[in-house]
Amino acid sequence: MSDQVEQLLNPEIREMLLGTRDPETIVIYPLTYNDQKIIGSKVLLSIKQVSQDMAVAAEKAEVEASDVDYVAELSKVLESNVPLLVTKCTSKTRKQFMDAVTSGQLMEFITIVMEVNFLNPIKRGTQLFVEMGSLYGTSPSSSPFVEPTDIGL
Repeated sequence: MSDQVEQLLNPEIREMLLGTRDPETIVIYPLTYNDQKIIGSKVLLSIKQVSQDMAVAAEKAEVEASDVDYVAELSKVLESNVPLLVTKCTSKTRKQFMDAVTSGQLMEFITIVMEVNFLNPIKRGTQLFVEMGSLYGTSPSSSPFVEPTDIGL
């Protein structure tokens, strides 16, 4: 199937380069709704736990945790979930992916997965609710449609 046909059938499919010496283009597929719920819940619980742990550690030490501390802890959360994301979103095995990926490519992969599966649906859902509210006269906006940027997205 041609790339154009594939893009028309599923516009959420993305591509990225993987590797350093002989980089290859890999396809990143969107998560199914069920996988999205499971992985989203898992990551959210992990992030909440990190926040709680950081707050407790800060109280004990009577020193506020720095942004670097938060980033380090959140990196651990993402790192622990990458193998699952790799197997669900690519045709690569965990080992193939991790043996080839650079840190920059890993962040690009995580960004693509987060945008396609979590951020974009939230933006679209927010826009839909605003538009539906305006149809029923519950929107604070005077225009019938509000751009996502108008509400801070």
